[in-house]
Amino acid sequence: MRLGDVASYALQNLRRRPLRTALTVSGVAVGVGTLVMLVSLASGLQRIMSSQFDRAELVTRISVERKGRGRGIRALLNNKDEGPEGPPLTDAAIAGFREIPGVTAAYPEVAPILGLEANERIAPVAASALPVSALEPTYPPTLIAGRYWEAEDAGQVCVLPSVLLSRMRFKGPEEAVGATIYLTHFQSLPRYKREALPQPAPGPGEEPPPPEYRYQRPGDLEVIELSVIGVYDSQRLGILGRMLHVPMEQGLLLQDRFGFNTGLPTGEHMRAVVRVESHEQIDSVQGALDQRGFKTETVFDYLQAIEVVFSVFKVLLTFFGMVGLVVAFFGIANTMLMAVLERTREIGVLKALGARDRDVRRVFVIEAGAIGLLGGLVGLGGGWVLGQGFNAIANLLEAFKDSEAIARGFFYVETWLALGVLVLSTLLAAAAGLYPAWRAARLAPVEALRRD
Repeated sequence: MRLGDVASYALQNLRRRPLRTALTVSGVAVGVGTLVMLVSLASGLQRIMSSQFDRAELVTRISVERKGRGRGIRALLNNKDEGPEGPPLTDAAIAGFREIPGVTAAYPEVAPILGLEANERIAPVAASALPVSALEPTYPPTLIAGRYWEAEDAGQVCVLPSVLLSRMRFKGPEEAVGATIYLTHFQSLPRYKREALPQPAPGPGEEPPPPEYRYQRPGDLEVIELSVIGVYDSQRLGILGRMLHVPMEQGLLLQDRFGFNTGLPTGEHMRAVVRVESHEQIDSVQGALDQRGFKTETVFDYLQAIEVVFSVFKVLLTFFGMVGLVVAFFGIANTMLMAVLERTREIGVLKALGARDRDVRRVFVIEAGAIGLLGGLVGLGGGWVLGQGFNAIANLLEAFKDSEAIARGFFYVETWLALGVLVLSTLLAAAAGLYPAWRAARLAPVEALRRD
């Protein structure tokens, strides 16, 4: 028999017992769907985490610290200490970084944790101090209203992240531009007096709206006023999209007034930021900084750590997901053995008409493989649909809590996963049909024809 005839005959046999075929396919689909859901969850979470780092502002950024001040990501990955203390990270050292080829900006990392007040609302916020040289080309394109400062001595101005607009009761970015905000100690936020705002009575059958509050500042609380001159899109900056941007001089003042005491002498810093022209120059600039005795880290070090963690996570979830496929394996084997017993006489007729043993084996292996492929397609489609449903529900809940929340894909089916489960389910099902196919091929034509 030609292979095409064998395949056509095998596929026709699946329609003989449609209920049994459907139940067996369903068993495979459940196993494949479970595997797809588990692995796609790991892929989605990894994609969300990686996307927070995969931003232009981060892939051209090198974080510099004094060697020996702590264990960094690379040290943890290599499981070794950083070594003896290196040179101090002073203003002079940072100025020297600007002379390295490929460096566009180098400045101390000033990011005090502060308390923010605006429109009688309060929130914790981290301020990021940026010199003018570090603004282009990353930050201005993220603006959705207003502008950035154009001089180092820009004064008491700031650029607000869009993620804070609704929380601070701004109706939109245009309304925020020109507004005044107040910054104070982060620890001072509990001192604000909270007062509930009157709410309209709910209508018949309606749930009461969530409570709204306003906060009154204590009269003796020290604050610094800043004028909002711009609003940037938080989503464009990923993991750094919640920071309040201020000029460098203003940031140093906030750090000195409200920041935590670092215990460092004047002119020395905990960390510095070095910006390069493109990510292709990261390795060369990082090497030059390492040679000067400083500890460096880039976003790629974090991405490597994330990849290692999620690779292990995917392996574990794949192991649990395979349990369903193993159960389906035995279900397919049982179905095919039943088919051999039911079609013993038919097998004898095929052999009497000239079918070879390998033709008989092919019939049952192809039948089993077709069941696996159908189950894989149904399971893949079902897993994808369920994943999209869970994504929609999760994003709806996030939007209900925060109108500025970013839609995320918690379940993400990658191409390799889709192709992999189809190949795996087909091969696993074909393997389950090997023993029934071997038994069918061993039947003697005379003995087979004697059976009813």
